[in-house]
Amino acid sequence: AHLNGWKAHGMAGFDHGILAANVALPENHVFHAVVAVGRQGDPDSLPDMLKSREHPNGRVALADLAYHGKFA
Repeated sequence: AHLNGWKAHGMAGFDHGILAANVALPENHVFHAVVAVGRQGDPDSLPDMLKSREHPNGRVALADLAYHGKFA
């Protein structure tokens, strides 16, 4: 998603039953993950209560938990 200019956000805590009903999920299928994908909008268009949440969140930097190459 990122390489194509999109944003992706994995989500937990969704209601499996409501989601399945809303997309008419067949009974022999199950959701294992939910990911929202879209284009990031202008933060200035957010209500004030959400603007206050638009700041770095203190998560571990990607470089500290993802690596490229072989294990040493």
